[in-house]
Amino acid sequence: MEDLIKFLESRHSVRKYLDKAIEDDKKQIITDLIEKINQEHGTKFAVFFDKLEAFKSILGHSIKGCKNIIIFYHTDANEAGYYSAEVLLKLHELGLNSCYVGLTYKKKIFLRDDVDIQCALAFGYGANQGQPHTNHNINKLLTYEGDKPEKLDIVVKAALSAPTAMNRQRFKIVVENNEIVPILTSKGPFAEFDFGIIRYYVDLAKKN
Repeated sequence: MEDLIKFLESRHSVRKYLDKAIEDDKKQIITDLIEKINQEHGTKFAVFFDKLEAFKSILGHSIKGCKNIIIFYHTDANEAGYYSAEVLLKLHELGLNSCYVGLTYKKKIFLRDDVDIQCALAFGYGANQGQPHTNHNINKLLTYEGDKPEKLDIVVKAALSAPTAMNRQRFKIVVENNEIVPILTSKGPFAEFDFGIIRYYVDLAKKN
């Protein structure tokens, strides 16, 4: 279990990338995983390799040097976030870096008439490994009474390691009938998508 937490905590968002091609075998693993998720869960995720024109600078932020992007097409933002996390962690396992992007890519060139874009993910070989994000006070994110469930500490650590838009961490972890449950605490841009990521991290910790 501690190995899982170390793995989750070792992954950070990266916004600057090297001009280094992703190996064909890794491309195939990514493509196969996205196809599997689409078939099993009704998503329409799509990966685009070597598409440098996908990114732009906006609001003083930018993704530099990245050529690869995954578009999370789906009708449900929460579900899109949940299954995107599986892709995110597979990239990390493959030794690739990534960063969720909501504004710093050319969304217009990826728009489709049949389904919405919930978010996107830049990925490749990073020029660095990124920095840990700042977590909110754990006491503000955790609510329970009575005995502490066995996996509560691990679940909280996993949830806090999950990326969220602008590091808002709009969630709480509560215990209901001895079951550890994440709860979305506020709305806003990408809130539902972020919450899906949190849910995946929590479920992953509970299963291990």
